[in-house]
Amino acid sequence: MATDIEPNLNKPPPHLEGYLLKQNPRSRLGRRGWKSYFFFVRKDKLLYHLKQEDAYSGQKPIFSIPLPTVTSITECEFDGVPKKHHINCGFSVVSHSVTLNLLAESSEDARKWVRDLCYVKSYWSKMEVRSTVLSVEQEKELLRIALEEEKKYSRVTRGTVWSP
Repeated sequence: MATDIEPNLNKPPPHLEGYLLKQNPRSRLGRRGWKSYFFFVRKDKLLYHLKQEDAYSGQKPIFSIPLPTVTSITECEFDGVPKKHHINCGFSVVSHSVTLNLLAESSEDARKWVRDLCYVKSYWSKMEVRSTVLSVEQEKELLRIALEEEKKYSRVTRGTVWSP
């Protein structure tokens, strides 16, 4: 995963959507198959539906993965790729709970998905940190408390007796 991505928090991340093939878990016959799904990013989640219309109609996605939980997004090659796709059009999205093996229509599309997913993950991770920063009022209150504690400490260390 590209770790050197520094997102611009003053503008939204790129819009990312399209059909990808997802490698399904082993079927009853022991083979892995590839099935087309409509993938898109909404805020900090990668979601997929069976069709684009399902996504736009507000239906619940088949699956979603929060991008902050993703540990790696990498280009890869897979065995058993359908004939109309090239072997080097694949990438994986890995989290602690799931691995999505995906195929784009071209190696350029796969690189774009990897780059943009890394950017979106980085963007929302930075936004999460930004949102945990204290408000001005909270900072003032903490400063007031710290100054009061400092006054108490300085009175005691100067040898004066202080009682509240």
